[in-house]
This record gives sequence, structure tokens and C-alpha cells, in this order.
Amino acid sequence: STDNCSIASYSLSKTSFNCSNVGDNTVTLTVTDVNGNSATADATVTVQDNIAPTVTTQNVTVQLSASGSASVTAAQINNGSTDNCTIASYSLSKTSFNCSNVGANTVTLTVTDVNGNSATADATVTVQDNTAPVISCKNVTVTLSGGAASITAAQVHNSSSDACGIASMSVSPNTFNCSNIGNNTVTLTVTDVNGNSSTCSAVANVIGLVPSCSIAATPSGTVIGSTNTYAVQNQMFLGYGRQSMNLSCTASGAGPFTYSWTGSGLSNTTIANPVFTPTAGGNFTLTCRVTNSYGCQVTCTITICVIDVRDLTGGSANNPKVIICHLPPGNPNNRQTLSVGISAVPAHVGLHGGDKLGSCNAVCGFAKDGSIGELYSEETENGEVELIVYPNPSSQTFNFKLEGNSTESISIRLFDLTGKLVYETLNRPATETIQIGMEISDGIYLAQVTQGSFNRSVKITKIN
Repeated sequence: STDNCSIASYSLSKTSFNCSNVGDNTVTLTVTDVNGNSATADATVTVQDNIAPTVTTQNVTVQLSASGSASVTAAQINNGSTDNCTIASYSLSKTSFNCSNVGANTVTLTVTDVNGNSATADATVTVQDNTAPVISCKNVTVTLSGGAASITAAQVHNSSSDACGIASMSVSPNTFNCSNIGNNTVTLTVTDVNGNSSTCSAVANVIGLVPSCSIAATPSGTVIGSTNTYAVQNQMFLGYGRQSMNLSCTASGAGPFTYSWTGSGLSNTTIANPVFTPTAGGNFTLTCRVTNSYGCQVTCTITICVIDVRDLTGGSANNPKVIICHLPPGNPNNRQTLSVGISAVPAHVGLHGGDKLGSCNAVCGFAKDGSIGELYSEETENGEVELIVYPNPSSQTFNFKLEGNSTESISIRLFDLTGKLVYETLNRPATETIQIGMEISDGIYLAQVTQGSFNRSVKITKIN
């Protein structure tokens, strides 16, 4: 600007600008000379905003829905972004997620101001699948074979769904035996690819039957002397009478059956009807194991008392003799063990009131429950008394039972081999089976049993 004299001042109609002035702005310049003359002219001031926003983000975690989808917005990622003017928009590089995005995902937030400047920053979107599968079960029926059966998860599985996919199925329990016959509750577990699992219950009906059995014994085989021995059931005398027993294992419950016997003296161990032929005296426990068509098993047991009455020292092949217990007439308290010829046995056994095959202290006897024990007989003023001690030897307790006509109480005193009294129980009822032995340590003892005029000492052996 110029003047013919001199310019005194310049003034501008607008000197300050802000975001609202971005673009072209017309301003007026006024020039005044020293004599007060002034003139004006316009000019354009172009205001520019070249500063990008400051972008601040935050990480977020989202859950997949049951349909396997999730979404986020830019507003969730924005954490207070700023601009010197005004922010016009926010945009996110990825807003939708599915099962393939489970885990950490990097997204970019773009912030643009009103003047077109933009900036970006990254954030992490963690996608989680916490939705368990939807499942249902169905009942299943299986049949035992060989005593066993099994099921698979597929048999129990009815339907299942999961947005992200099923990874595995299992069922528990999945194996069964004869103890599981009938309805059993099983649990199906379905797990998806992200480790979420659901369970449901079903019934596994196990088809099968546990057999039952019983054993009968009938005297058979060679007869020595006579068949009339006055034996009790399941008792035989080696050297007199029938010398064998026909055994019959009777089974019921889903045949056909297979048989397996254990015990000595058997003619065959794989049939239902073996023959038992003993070669020595004693209590012989014979067990029959029955297996049915399902593979289920049961065992039944019989004990046969074999009393060896052969006199192997006093007899000979041409003149065999047997041992009997003889009760002399008129002298009931003087029982005698005798060796007699086989032909003389019928004149004693069954005719004299107390005569019987075997020694007077026969050690092969039966207690009421079938345990191996010892039987002692004695004639008292109240008649014959039988003392049964079983089991003997024993690792736990001994049972004492008196059978006779007396109603008097029973007392038992137990002495060790030095004669020291170690235990006693007094005035027990006559009908009671008295149990002792838990109180004593291993060893040999003498048990003195008294009931009225009956007085008997019995050796018992405690074993570990």
C-alpha cells in the first residue's frame, strides 16, 4: 500500500481464526495516512486443519451367542479419542465374529475429524465360547455274553447340537457284569470344540440271569460188609458200607450250563454228576461252579464226612477188620473202641444202644452249620450227652454246643498248657451255643466243659 504523503496505520477487519473458520475467509485491510485519509481493500485468509485425531482404544471380551455369533461397535473399542477440532466418525476394521474367531483378535479403530484428518490404533477383541452343547439321551438294552457286556456313547446319544461343533462323547459306566443285571443309570458327556460340556442320564438295561445250584449226594459204589451203617446224611465210612457217593449238581437259570468242580476224590470235574470216591478219612468240601448261557456263575458246596473205620494194623487182606465204638451193657460209662471183623459189625451197630462205627472219639463230625469240628459223647445220669466243638482248629473263635436231656447251665474254663486259667464263662443256658476264643492268642489250650455230672476236657488249637 502507498500514499502521496505518508501512511500512518494499517488495520484488519479480522485477525483471529479457529476451527469454525477453516477454509477461505475474506478480510478487509484499512490503510490511513498522516492526514486522516483512508482506503480499504479485501484479501482472502485460507485456514487449514492438518492435525490428525489422537486415538485411544481399549480391549474388550465378547461371548458367542447360542447361534455362534458376536459383535462389537467402535464405541466399545474407543477409549476417549480426541481432536483439536471435532471428531466426525469412528470406524472399526472388524465388527462381527463367529466360532472361527474364538480367542484373541486384533481390530483397528479409525477416527476421522470434521476436516478429513484420520488416525488409527489397534485393540484386542477376545471372543469366548461359554455355551455348553444341547444334548438328549436315550435308554439302551444290552445282553451279557461271557458274563460281560459293554455300551458305547453312540448307543446312548439321542441328539446333540452346538454352534461351534461337537468334539467328543463318552458314557460312564460303559462295562457291565453279572452284578449289574437290571437297570443301571449311565451318564453321557458331550464336549464341544471349546471345552464346554453337558451331561444327561439314561438307563442301561442289562439282560442276564445269575444261576442257582444245589448239590445232593447219594451213597453208591462198592459195598463192603453191609449198606446199613446208620450214617447221617452226607456221611460215609471208609472200609464199611457204600464206598462212593454219586454227586448231583442241579442248576437253574438260563441253561445250557457248564460245570467245574474243585475237591479231591472226584471222577470228573467238568460234568454235573461226578462220583466221589475217597481214599482217606476227613471232611471233604466239594464245590461245584455253574456257568450259564449268559456267562454268569454261582458256586454251591457240599461237605462229606468220611470216617475211616479200617483197622489197618489188626486186620489183613483175608480178614479185614473195622473199628467200632462199643457201649458195654450195664456199664454205660465205659465206652470202648474195638476192632471187629466185618461180619461182626451188624451184631453191634444198630443193636446196642450206643454202638457205632468208628472210634469213640471220632474226629470227623458236623456242627449244625457244617463246620469241621469234633464230636464227643458221654453217658451221664441224665442220659447221653454229645459235645460238639467247631471249628477246631480255628483262627478266630470256637463254638461249644451240648446236646442232651439236661437243662442245667454250662460252664467253660480255658487253661493253657501250664495249667493256668486264661478264660472262663460260667452258668450259660443249656440251649446256647457258646462262642469263645477271641480273647486268646495262638496256641494249644484245654477247654474244660461242665454241665451237671458231665465233665469233659477238650484240646483246642488257635492258629493265625
